[in-house]
Amino acid sequence: MKGVMYLCFIFALFFCCGARAASERACIDDRINNAIARAQYRDSSQEPRLEAVKISVKEGKSNYKLIPYGFNPGDCYTLYRLNASMVKEPYGQYKVNEQGQLLSTKNDENLQDRIVVFGDHMNGECSYLVLVADNKRAVAALCYPNPIEYTWDDGATFWLELTTGDCCRFAFFGKGFKPNEDVTYISRSYDEVLEGKYPIAPEGKLIGFINPSVIGKTGGTASLTIKRKNSDEVCEIKYSWGTEAMGLPN
Repeated sequence: MKGVMYLCFIFALFFCCGARAASERACIDDRINNAIARAQYRDSSQEPRLEAVKISVKEGKSNYKLIPYGFNPGDCYTLYRLNASMVKEPYGQYKVNEQGQLLSTKNDENLQDRIVVFGDHMNGECSYLVLVADNKRAVAALCYPNPIEYTWDDGATFWLELTTGDCCRFAFFGKGFKPNEDVTYISRSYDEVLEGKYPIAPEGKLIGFINPSVIGKTGGTASLTIKRKNSDEVCEIKYSWGTEAMGLPN
């Protein structure tokens, strides 16, 4: 299997997605990269922080509500939406009032009352909403309209994120595991099988990449089985890659 899994530090994820050309990322600076990286682990202890909550799906479009936490009164932010090429699109300016609410500088609309709509997304594709402050602070929220994820009964969660335009490379994340827990995986794509262990960090988190590509194939369906030593519950994830993920003939 051309897709050898490997682990890396979390910040490397946003510098090493090879299919995203440097010119496409030129407008994304380190503070935004770091804000997105922090958001990947869904750490609720970080403040200020921004959460995106899917409230409905209508006619194939996902509607999200933004919930801010721990913002300092008087700070001013610009809201950006980042497209698949990581190019910023401004979505308005906001100022934090004495109650910690972000109000539009244009019409006093509360950010929490605003609905952000996302159209067609492939499975595992992520969009980003980022608040950038005048004092250079950046806070990000991630939206997965069509997530690829699994949550165990004890709250541990594993999910995949599409990272390349050809749909052949995914990042994987995990949180809520026990420190240094023994976790094994089996990855299958066509007749190729890869087995191994996921090293869980002391804080119970996990990050890495997976490439399900197979020589001679342009796309297909892959599977990932994850087992935890002290749990009978088995994670089974199936996902499309390559031309199949894009809805094209293989």
